[in-house]
Amino acid sequence: MAFCTETSLQGPSRLLVILAFTHVALCAEPRMHYPVPYQAVKKGSTVVLTCSTDMQHFLNDTITWYQAPRKSLSQLNCNGMITTYHKKPHFYLKFTEAKPCHSGTYFCEMASVRTQKTRCGIELNVVDESLDLETLKSKYFMKDILIVVQGVLLMLCLSLPALLLFTRDHGEEGEQEEEGMDHMYEGLDALQAAMYEDIGNVRLMDMKMSTGEQPRK
Repeated sequence: MAFCTETSLQGPSRLLVILAFTHVALCAEPRMHYPVPYQAVKKGSTVVLTCSTDMQHFLNDTITWYQAPRKSLSQLNCNGMITTYHKKPHFYLKFTEAKPCHSGTYFCEMASVRTQKTRCGIELNVVDESLDLETLKSKYFMKDILIVVQGVLLMLCLSLPALLLFTRDHGEEGEQEEEGMDHMYEGLDALQAAMYEDIGNVRLMDMKMSTGEQPRK
């Protein structure tokens, strides 16, 4: 999934928003945040990486950008202009002519907090011009489809056991009702079973008929 500038690749906006919120929720560090976790651009284009902080007392601190695992910008063996600037509370890393050797994960660090654990950053992917952009778009689209399919399968895995348990309980209730109906007619012949409900009435009629009429006095 890619977030792109005007000259970069375009991706599904909804999935990008989901990725950004997931990144902030799961990967954001205590003091530094990366609004856009991934950018893909074409070779030779200009790209700007952004980090920010919500800690007001750290706004005057010095921010340094690194490339993972911990390589300073001066150690990058790439031609092209790299500049850093800030508009507090946001800090920016700008590549004027991005090259494939600039690809990597970048993170910013406060000078006064050297011991913070860096878990996340911004991944930059510089695509060579010779690469078919339509093929690259199709690859990211297939990744998004796979994510959606995995989500659907996960929902099915969670809902199917409950559905099977619900069906099983109803099946057991039906079997119990059938067994009760079978016990009701135990000991009766097949021809007598149909008259089981009328046995009480038949007995009453027999008793009435067996009583003889007495002459009136």
